[in-house]
Amino acid sequence: MLGDFLSQALYSDKTQDKMPPWVSNVLTEEEKILKSVQPSRPVEEEPAVFSPLNAAGEDRYKSRFHRGNIIHKALQFLPDVEASKRADSLRSYLSQKHLGLSEQVQAEMQSEIMFLINDPVFKDVFGPNSRAEIPITGILEGTKKVSGQIDRLVIEKDRVIIVDFKTNRPPPDDERDVAKIYRDQMRSYHDILKEIYPDKEIICGLLWTNIPRLMLINI
Repeated sequence: MLGDFLSQALYSDKTQDKMPPWVSNVLTEEEKILKSVQPSRPVEEEPAVFSPLNAAGEDRYKSRFHRGNIIHKALQFLPDVEASKRADSLRSYLSQKHLGLSEQVQAEMQSEIMFLINDPVFKDVFGPNSRAEIPITGILEGTKKVSGQIDRLVIEKDRVIIVDFKTNRPPPDDERDVAKIYRDQMRSYHDILKEIYPDKEIICGLLWTNIPRLMLINI
């Protein structure tokens, strides 16, 4: 009853004369509901994670799973430490008892992480001008709303560098073998930033924390 009354009231000639013109307009493409995509939370299946226990059955402190998590955390806080103090800060972090790392493993990881953070190609990613965990949103292809979070972002005069961390994921030997789901993620970030900075080169990379290794991704 109420529905019939409202319907009659809405579409009566008398009522329509008083209604604003936009009520009867057909929605434009821009006004349609946008398809929302979160590249950092993909709907496609990701490559399988490493097992917390390796094939030899070693305890978790020696496994690649635990190692990857430690490296990931180190790369989050080290860029905020003064360059001259990073080595000492990292050494103190790795020596914490609850991490359960032997002196040999600590030394190995110290060398790997410091080499990575000083990599000549990506050293700016961990420099004073870098930013961590930057949210990003944009609209691609007219109707696709993209939102996500960039692990490391650097904006320079002529280029923008994007790096996404992949922890406990098996890294491919060749950039061409990177899973499509990761390529699509980086392409989305690349395209959004290219619209914002059309005159800058957009450089994309994946950081596999279990090795650790930085890999350039060609878009």
